[in-house]
Amino acid sequence: MTPVNRNLVIPPSAQQPGTSSAPPAQGDANTRDVAPAQHPQGTGNTVMVVPPSRQGRDSFVNDAATGPVPPPGRPPVLTQHGGAVLDHPQIANIYVGDYWKTGQGAADKTRNDAYAQEFGTSKMMGIAAEYGAGATSFAGSTITSGASPTKFTETDVQNMVKQQLQLGTLPKGAQSIYTVVLPPNTVLDAGGGVTSLNGLGGFHGSVAGPDGQPIYYSVIAYSQGRNGIDFTGNPQDNVGITESHEWMEAMTDPDVNSTIPGRGLGWYDDVDNGEIGDLAISQLPLSQTWQRDENGFATQLEWSTRDGAYEIAPKNQPPPPPPPDGKEIKASAAPNAAIADNSTVTSKVHFDDDLDVQKLTANLDILHTFRGDLVVSLTSPSGKSVNISNREGGGADNIIGNFDLSSQFAGEKTQGDWTLTVKDQAGGDVGTLKDWGLDIIGKGGTPPPPAPDTATGSVTPKLPIPDLKTVTSPIVIDKDLDLSKVSVGLDISHTFRGDLVVQLQSPSGKTVDISNRSGGSADDLKGTFDLSQSFAGESSKGTWNLIVSDAAAQDTGTLNAWSLNLAGAPPAQ
Repeated sequence: MTPVNRNLVIPPSAQQPGTSSAPPAQGDANTRDVAPAQHPQGTGNTVMVVPPSRQGRDSFVNDAATGPVPPPGRPPVLTQHGGAVLDHPQIANIYVGDYWKTGQGAADKTRNDAYAQEFGTSKMMGIAAEYGAGATSFAGSTITSGASPTKFTETDVQNMVKQQLQLGTLPKGAQSIYTVVLPPNTVLDAGGGVTSLNGLGGFHGSVAGPDGQPIYYSVIAYSQGRNGIDFTGNPQDNVGITESHEWMEAMTDPDVNSTIPGRGLGWYDDVDNGEIGDLAISQLPLSQTWQRDENGFATQLEWSTRDGAYEIAPKNQPPPPPPPDGKEIKASAAPNAAIADNSTVTSKVHFDDDLDVQKLTANLDILHTFRGDLVVSLTSPSGKSVNISNREGGGADNIIGNFDLSSQFAGEKTQGDWTLTVKDQAGGDVGTLKDWGLDIIGKGGTPPPPAPDTATGSVTPKLPIPDLKTVTSPIVIDKDLDLSKVSVGLDISHTFRGDLVVQLQSPSGKTVDISNRSGGSADDLKGTFDLSQSFAGESSKGTWNLIVSDAAAQDTGTLNAWSLNLAGAPPAQ
């Protein structure tokens, strides 16, 4: 396969925001006239380069776009060439070097991780959906140790990602985009003479993993000064704009230039010679290629085929539903259950809260050596079942991540058992359902009953129990409860317990047998006795009497002690 032209080059001298409304000239070395770098066997990347001639380095006119921007010339025509699109992509960040442990580096990392987290909930996902891509989730980040590299190549990126996966610092995922973020002053080198010193901001690509399946990655230069692409003069903005460019391309065209069998080009404009992220950079002045999203993060505009404009929020899309404002509930299980060949494993979590689901996220940690064997589904208490993964992912390992099932379970009742089912439908590979959980936000429904209030009492009367006599011992309860639980603790010494009739009498006068001449010749009557069913609904307030009668001659005993444990709700007002 001949590599498609994927380079985006803007010289630093042309990176002057707001200086021109015209597209760059052909001589500016934009996406149309820079030859793509050659890629090692089994890899492919796309390169974002803004030549220095289009970058403003000394004075910035930060007139970012304030809404949809129409194309200045021919509208782009993105075509699906049959390649994959990521329908549940995950972003995982890898920060290179000890800079990210410094004060400024840690602040940069915190903001950048916040952007990765927010990106999947931003309105940009409405544009991604036009091309069949799903909303991103954030799988976390890690920092590698060591001094900042002088130069970082594509081979370095691939090795870094493979190393972190082998170390287990980030979860494996068939649709993960591992984003390598470089420290200040490290030169990113895409090969073929294309580096961050002549306008390279980043690129995305893939490399074949040990199982032959693609591992997707992007790499981002720390754009500052004359290194990288300087959109705003703020390196945090520059990094974020570049990331949004690469993430959108990795979602809609993840296998560009891949030589892995069966992998090929996804969404691409054959006339303008670019992926979705390249088009705005190619057609618009640099200052008009980005805008701040609803949370203040600088984000590159992308082409909306439906709206016919560059934008970060689809204008013709119905407004998104308001964020869930209900109660958040969580439940998890760690069955650590073996998944044998051609077997089914189930695990349950339970909710007492009776809510209507607004948002539901399933968090999975399933280890397996061939995830394409597995069908994983979630079933609600009502019996509704939704597939989370249906033999997807081919030979990739494991299903680990957070899966948004809000639309599928919207309105379902939360109360009851939720069941995760994992089916292995092929031989040769096995695994483990390590742990899983549900995070739900819900509203309305019937709230769970309040925890019952309690009342207790105990006495040690040490009353003798003579032959053929009755003794009574009282306990006074001041608290008024409608009883749901009544238990009695007894300590009665006697040389023939079968002589005894032991009863509990409530303040209302209701009398219930605890023991009626049972136990034969055994000694003593000691233990705890549950009388909840007999006294349900009775009032707790008043005098409770324990009545002990000896109904036969020759044997005697002592009522040493007894206790009363009550629970219930305060009476309705």
